[in-house]
Amino acid sequence: DTRLESFAAQRAILLDKQKQLTVRAPGDGQVITWKVDEQLRSRPVQQGQIVMEIADLSQGWQIDLMMPEKRMGHINREWVKIRKEDPNAALRVLFYPATQPESTIEGTITRVDTTAEARGEMGNTVVMTVQFDQEEFSKVITDPKMGAEVHAKVYCGKSSIAYAWLHDLVDAFRSQILFR
Repeated sequence: DTRLESFAAQRAILLDKQKQLTVRAPGDGQVITWKVDEQLRSRPVQQGQIVMEIADLSQGWQIDLMMPEKRMGHINREWVKIRKEDPNAALRVLFYPATQPESTIEGTITRVDTTAEARGEMGNTVVMTVQFDQEEFSKVITDPKMGAEVHAKVYCGKSSIAYAWLHDLVDAFRSQILFR
């Protein structure tokens, strides 16, 4: 009967479409996005859209610093300078978790994004990847959380102590008064 064949063909097409809705991660890991079910329930998803983050918790941790674009001038100059001398060179950085300001950890910036992206309240930011000693990290931070806030100080070469303390004021003067 033709109707039965038509229904069977439609069923096969629908099953194939349903199969294509299954999203597979490129590797092993654990979903770390908060409240995925609430975020995705009954909402359309576009092809290529990031729907969740997955982390391989058996690997070491890394920090992605989101540096405001207005602070990138000094960092970029130093980054370009040291990478000319040695393409594998890294900038030194000290950071501490927002919840433990007394505990600093030293690391190195191993990657700096080439573009800034708008990120809500943070404004335009550039992502920098920080690598660090995993054992030291686990001693200081016993229960690390994804998305936890850290504060960082990136070393950008030598300058006078006056400039180190007052560079924000100097930069504001240049941008707001001199180049208006």
